[in-house]
Amino acid sequence: MGRARVLVAGRPIDLSDVPFDAFVERHGRFIELLSEHFDVCLLGLRDAADSTVVSGRWSALPYREVTIERAESSRRRRLLDAVHAGRDANIDPWECDLAGAAASLDPQAVITLGPWLSREYRALHERYRSVHLFEEDLSRMRELAPQSPQAQVLRRLLVTFESRSTRQPIAACYLARQEEHGVRRRHPTAEAVYLPYTLDPQSWPIAPGPVSGSGVVVVGNLSQFRNAEGLAEMLEIVSGLAHHPLHGVRVVSDAGLHPCLKSHVRSGLLRHLHGHDVATCYQSAAIALVPAKRLTGLKTTVLQAWAMGCPVVGFSATAHSVGATATSMRSGDTAAQVLGHIEDLMQFPQQRTESALAGFDMLRNHFDDQRVQHDFLSVVRRALSTQQPALHPTSSRS
Repeated sequence: MGRARVLVAGRPIDLSDVPFDAFVERHGRFIELLSEHFDVCLLGLRDAADSTVVSGRWSALPYREVTIERAESSRRRRLLDAVHAGRDANIDPWECDLAGAAASLDPQAVITLGPWLSREYRALHERYRSVHLFEEDLSRMRELAPQSPQAQVLRRLLVTFESRSTRQPIAACYLARQEEHGVRRRHPTAEAVYLPYTLDPQSWPIAPGPVSGSGVVVVGNLSQFRNAEGLAEMLEIVSGLAHHPLHGVRVVSDAGLHPCLKSHVRSGLLRHLHGHDVATCYQSAAIALVPAKRLTGLKTTVLQAWAMGCPVVGFSATAHSVGATATSMRSGDTAAQVLGHIEDLMQFPQQRTESALAGFDMLRNHFDDQRVQHDFLSVVRRALSTQQPALHPTSSRS
């Protein structure tokens, strides 16, 4: 018997070589894993203005592409569309093209990649045994979606109506514990599966022991305010304190720095590094600071620091996102509390060693890449063994 054919559908960026993007890296690794066990084909859903190039490493895989036609609409129109979607009616014309492109590849199961797309996949979820990688609810970030009371109420209504659709995946996967509620709301009939983000063991082998470097390092996209605001607050506090451990903090951000940090570069409080090997930067530090105060999903930089044996300090939201223990990550609700943890760890080397060892334990017990790969393949195989969904008689444009 030949291998099952599995279709992976996502935006072109999911199939690209865009650097320093945790979603792109995760999805690429999943496609490679699927290719080891199944015949994989790809389907790109491209916005008209999207010029992202699909990676050449997938050139040997069958590939089709469909352009999504997005029309500007009023709140009333969006609510009506959501009601129609919940009733399995009002199919957009381009969805027929999507279904046709998928049919030409003749898959036995479909993997759809989120978190940006969900409703766009309904034509695939209706026709095929599907697994949706929901990942995380990015609409909760004010940089990406309006957070006014009216906007939040509108999104809740849209999700409520659309979740009534029978066009659901068999399973919907999420990468952080706090995302489970969002998955279950959007896909109430799907199996909710926790597939935590894990580091590529080839790129991030666990270090033989704790670091013995000096100073504080920050790694990440510090051009985004949600990542930079906490650091800016801490630097304002220590700017008048002589010889504070945060003075001269090394920031590794190839994406640049948010304007709120620029004055601290000029004053010498912050050293901006780019083009540096990230693993080496962790290994040369005494503490890794993860300054994100607000986030969805989880912070991969915590996992990176743990893998390198570098003690981690940050805000409570970040610690919660990875389920950190009090030993594996020192955290606080305010900038002053986080600074207090940095001062304590700098003063007591034994506490830094204990924190690094606890980080190793967190990686091995909760973020094991082999275990997540096994669980992902199990979900796909369960989907393949499930009865093919029947088309709904209401699948017509109203």
